[in-house]
Amino acid sequence: MDDRTIISRPGESADALAARLSRLTPGRVVLVIENGVAPAFDLVDLQRLQRQAARHRLELALVTDDPDLADAARALKLPVFASVEAAHQRPLRFRLPDRSFLFRPPPSAWIDPEDALEVWRRHRRERRRPAAWLWALSALLFVLALAAVVLGALVVWPSAQVRLVPISRPVGAVMTLVADPGAQEVDAAAGVVPARYLSVEVEGEAHITTTGVKDIPDAPARGRVVFTNLMPQPLTVLKGTIVRTNAGVPVRFATLADAEVPANGQTMVEVEALDKGPAGNVAAGVISRIEGALAFQLRVTNPEPTQGGAARQVRAVTQADQDRLQAALLEQLQAQALEQMRTELRPTEFVVTPSLQLVDVLDIATDRYIGEQAEVLGMQMRVRMQAIAVDEAPAHQLALAALQRQVIPGYTLIASSVTPPRRGDTVSLDEQGRVTFRLAVSGAMTAQPDLNEAIRAVRGQPLARARALLMQKLPLERPPDIQVSPPWFPYMPFLGVRITVDLTTMDDG
Repeated sequence: MDDRTIISRPGESADALAARLSRLTPGRVVLVIENGVAPAFDLVDLQRLQRQAARHRLELALVTDDPDLADAARALKLPVFASVEAAHQRPLRFRLPDRSFLFRPPPSAWIDPEDALEVWRRHRRERRRPAAWLWALSALLFVLALAAVVLGALVVWPSAQVRLVPISRPVGAVMTLVADPGAQEVDAAAGVVPARYLSVEVEGEAHITTTGVKDIPDAPARGRVVFTNLMPQPLTVLKGTIVRTNAGVPVRFATLADAEVPANGQTMVEVEALDKGPAGNVAAGVISRIEGALAFQLRVTNPEPTQGGAARQVRAVTQADQDRLQAALLEQLQAQALEQMRTELRPTEFVVTPSLQLVDVLDIATDRYIGEQAEVLGMQMRVRMQAIAVDEAPAHQLALAALQRQVIPGYTLIASSVTPPRRGDTVSLDEQGRVTFRLAVSGAMTAQPDLNEAIRAVRGQPLARARALLMQKLPLERPPDIQVSPPWFPYMPFLGVRITVDLTTMDDG
């Protein structure tokens, strides 16, 4: 411990300590008073020590563990430390006493011990009770904190949901494509997609009603002939004896009964034509021949024309009927071939119907010949047919790409509005089997507004003003729908992150 530190001795009084201070040279001095070592010191004792230090130009600091003594020292503006080291190392935080006190110590300036004790007690009471200005400061800080909380809530709490319906426009595209069986991959620039041949064998039968008409014999002709006997003895003409005409195609007749022809005499017998039909109606005198042995013994003639031979009309097969039936059966087989081909298609393929053609007739047969009497004509046929199959997937991709190219800048295609591409009629089919056809696709495009611009435009604005600004700055189909939370808040949120913007179409709305 150095000589600038004074430690109070047990039972040492304030006067004794003042005497020890008077023996020191000017400068810093640390006074150590431990609790319970010296007699109880009060504010008056400390003031006496402070005056003594001032007389000898000493900078006095107190080290004590007595809380009452420490409070009294602070009332006199004496620095108090917890240890000697702290007192020597840290700068003293007090002003030196007024040096004029050393030369002008009027007795009236001394504080009466009783008054000093009262001052010390009042000081302790004031330390326990906060000053009025501290209450005012606390109230002001509370009001400012409350205002900050309310203002922060108004800035952070509100949120808004903005629903925008941008302008929509229809859009469509028609693309001409070529399906080439010789192509191996898609050529988007030329509009060519690969294709392949399908070949199937089909068979079937069909029947039609004949349209031809023909006459068929219906009744035989009848008449009478006269037999003349050239012999001197009678002759018998048996039933069924055949007589006929002589000119052209012979028309034959048969006698209907036995007849006795007298010697050198005549007998009349009824005859009937062997074949039905009008051919048996012959003129008088044309029947002149007898078949058999009687031809040399008798002479025959018909004194009157034969009559009654008739015919009727019936249905018959014609060449036109056969051609018509073959064409109908081929059409039936084409439909049958298409159905069979569709079962062999891949999921995204379709058959180009106009490309279907007959490759070979493997078998054909009819149940009636041309000219034959028949009400119905039947035909069986087995053929091989071929067609071109096209994969729709790459064709659809090309059509959708063409549709996307029709979308104007600032707009975007609404995916849900795009209709599946529709195939049009086949334009052409060349000798190499390349099929030219059209695909039509349509949809809708919608404007794509800048959502960040929308948020910047409306934050902190009154709701009516926000709606007007959005209609003015963005391409909208109708006024925006704005929902604010809490519902009573009359402004849009001040923070952009608290504003949510949703885009929808008229169909969704």
